[in-house]
Amino acid sequence: MEGGYAVPAYNFNNMEQLQAIVIGCAESKSPVILQVSKGAREYANQTLLRYMAMGAVQMAREMGSNIPSHCTWTTVTPSSCASRVSSPASPR
Repeated sequence: MEGGYAVPAYNFNNMEQLQAIVIGCAESKSPVILQVSKGAREYANQTLLRYMAMGAVQMAREMGSNIPSHCTWTTVTPSSCASRVSSPASPR
């Protein structure tokens, strides 16, 4: 909130969507969170989606994005998400 911006999290289901997200974010020099829904993971193989995301990171680097080398890959499920979400009244 201090900087007046947010980092968007975009779902992708296929290569064309992922390309559009990466190109838009690289050209605007915007950070992004790539995410995949449960439905997409059921439709497409999780391994394939992970490597698509890794390829997207490399593509963004080739377009001049300054992506740190310590990027991590995380699989978050609804049950693991519940433990990460704090209630509106709790401090962050």
